[in-house]
Amino acid sequence: DAFLPFEVPIDSALRFDGENVLAIRVDNTRRRDGIPGGRQGWHPYGGILRPVAIWATDPFRIDRVRICGQPQSDGGQFTLWAKVINGRAEPTEGRLKIHWLEPDTGPDRYVDTGVLEPGQEKTLEVSGTVPRIHVWSLDQPHLSAVQVALVSGDQTIDAQGIEFGFRKIETRGEM
Repeated sequence: DAFLPFEVPIDSALRFDGENVLAIRVDNTRRRDGIPGGRQGWHPYGGILRPVAIWATDPFRIDRVRICGQPQSDGGQFTLWAKVINGRAEPTEGRLKIHWLEPDTGPDRYVDTGVLEPGQEKTLEVSGTVPRIHVWSLDQPHLSAVQVALVSGDQTIDAQGIEFGFRKIETRGEM
């Protein structure tokens, strides 16, 4: 889907002895079953709408991080999911370090990956509470920030930052 992030591994196509060219082909054909659909009023412009980056990572890496935060009377409840991939040729273990980038949000949290065999993927889940938060709203759309690091021994192998809002959306009554 054009509106969701994605990754494409390019390591097998890289030439380390010369110049590399990255070419991206964009197809903005409108489809009735696609987003935003075939409805009128949507501008038929094509192109890349989000940043494009080339990342060089260790084969033992964080693939994706997702977090959900919900306000509570005494702070906020969060659940974080991180997918870790071991692309190394040997079994590897590590731990995730979850570090809040705002003051007074509590201590860092850790979760062990366990031993991942070569080629193995694992999604880790961390839940907890944060004592002080800013609730996201339409009037004050505050985003909280977290850094998730993959650590092996005393070395940080990979890290990703993520922003999210502590918010709760609900419906009441009949629809």
